[in-house]
Amino acid sequence: MRTERTGIALLGSTGSIGTQTLDVVRRFPDRLKVVGLAAARSVDLLARQVEEFDPRLVHCRAPWADGGTTRHCSLEEMVLDDEVDMVVTATVGDAALLPTVAALRAGKTV
Repeated sequence: MRTERTGIALLGSTGSIGTQTLDVVRRFPDRLKVVGLAAARSVDLLARQVEEFDPRLVHCRAPWADGGTTRHCSLEEMVLDDEVDMVVTATVGDAALLPTVAALRAGKTV
């Protein structure tokens, strides 16, 4: 029986696919944990997600000020973090292409 949860980096957490991914995390809290959340501009929704899921890493292209334990980082830093087992790329266009390639090269599940 697996006791360790799968760590997820979610690129595009505030969009349709991102929010649906977080619905899955809510259903399986014993199996999944959010290590990183990334969004482009939806700061209010991202802030609510950070409050709920308490990720260690966050990335936002819009100005971001978090007073908690979350650390702002680049997308590549996020996907390469040792706690990240799986990367969900749910961004528009090529915004996360290079971090996704980096995750694949590092052997992460994408």
